[in-house]
Amino acid sequence: MGGKTLIRRVAALLASAGLFAALASGISADEGDERAAAEAALQPTEVVAEIPEDDGVLFPLQWGGGSLLHLKGRLATLGCIADTIWVYNNNEWHPYNQYQVPHTLQIIQDFKNSYSEYIPPTTVYADCTNICEFNNNRCIPFHEMREQNNNYEDRPLFITPLTETDSCTTDFDPKVTTQVLPTLPTRPDTCIVTKQLNDGKGIGGVVPTLPLNTTPFVVIYDEPTYRTPTEHSDILLKSEIHELCHINQNWHWVQQLTPNIPLPSYYDSRSHFSSSPHGQTFIDLVGFEQNNDGKWTLPLNSVYRDIYSKNPVELAAELCSMYLLERMGERSNYDYQRYNYGGYGFKKVPVHTTDTSKYLTPQIRQWLETYMILPDIS
Repeated sequence: MGGKTLIRRVAALLASAGLFAALASGISADEGDERAAAEAALQPTEVVAEIPEDDGVLFPLQWGGGSLLHLKGRLATLGCIADTIWVYNNNEWHPYNQYQVPHTLQIIQDFKNSYSEYIPPTTVYADCTNICEFNNNRCIPFHEMREQNNNYEDRPLFITPLTETDSCTTDFDPKVTTQVLPTLPTRPDTCIVTKQLNDGKGIGGVVPTLPLNTTPFVVIYDEPTYRTPTEHSDILLKSEIHELCHINQNWHWVQQLTPNIPLPSYYDSRSHFSSSPHGQTFIDLVGFEQNNDGKWTLPLNSVYRDIYSKNPVELAAELCSMYLLERMGERSNYDYQRYNYGGYGFKKVPVHTTDTSKYLTPQIRQWLETYMILPDIS
C-alpha cells in the first residue's frame, strides 16, 4: 500500500470517529444493557464477528477482553490481519493503526499506553489489511518461491527441490486444524507441503524467509521407514506444530513493524526474534547469552540445554510445541524422541518420560500465553 493511500485511509478512519460517536450516543439504555450482557458472556480473548470478505471494510466485533496482541491474534486465527482498531471508552473513540503514518504516531502511542496490555470487554471496530498491498502489491506465489529455491545453489531453503507436482495445501493433521490453528496466530494463507524422502535423513520442517511477500508454509519431510506407525504419526504431528510455532514467531515480528523498519531482502528469524520485545523477554527468562561472535549459549546448569541450546528461536518454538502437545493430551511425543538438527530431523533415544513442568515453568507458560498461544475457547 502506497504512503498516500495509507494516509488517506487512516485520515478517513479518523474522520469517521465522529460518526461512531454519534451512533454510540444514540444507544438506548436497554440496548446498552443488552450489549453489556453479551460482552460479559464472552470468555477472555474471545471474538464474535462477521469478517467482511473485502479488506479495508470497518466492521464491529464483540470482544471478551485481553491485550492488543490477543485481539490481533484472535482476528488472525479468523482470517483477518487487523489494520485499524477502534475502542470506544469513556465516551470517546480511541484509534489504533498497525502500519503507522507520521501524523498519527502520537494517537497510536496514546492507544498503546492505554490499551496495549488490556482492552476491556466491549464492542470494538476493526478492519483487515491485505499484506500484499502493504508490500507494494508484491507477493511471491508459491510456484515462484519453488523456482527460486531450486535455483539457489549455495543455501537452498529446502533439503530437496520442490517439483512441479508439489503443492501447498491446507491438509494439516486434523488435530492441528481443530486444536492448534484456532489458538496459534499465523497468516490466514498459511499452508503445508509434504515431501517424501528415502535418504534416511528423517523428518524436518522449513518455513519461508520472507514473511511479508511469500505465502507462509510448512515443509514436512516424510521418511517413515525406520519407525513404527504410531511413532511416525506422532513425529509428523509434532513437526507440524513446531514449524507453525516458527510461523507464529514471524507473525509477531510483523506486528511490530513501523515505517522506520526497512523490509529485509533476506529474513533471518533469529536476529529479528532476538531484537523484538517478546524475543528479548524470552531470552532473559531462559538465560541465553550471546558472545562477540554472535554465538548463543545457555548456562551449563540450564535444563533447557536438554532441548536446544544453539539459539533462542528454536528453543522458543520447541517450548511452544511442547505446551500445545501437552494441552492436546499428546505428551507421549516426548517419551521417545529428541531433535537431531545436524541430521535434519529426529533421532530415536531410549524410552524415557519427560517431565514437561521442568521446562514449562509458570514464567514460561505466562510468556507463551502472552505472546504465542491464545486461550483455548470451547
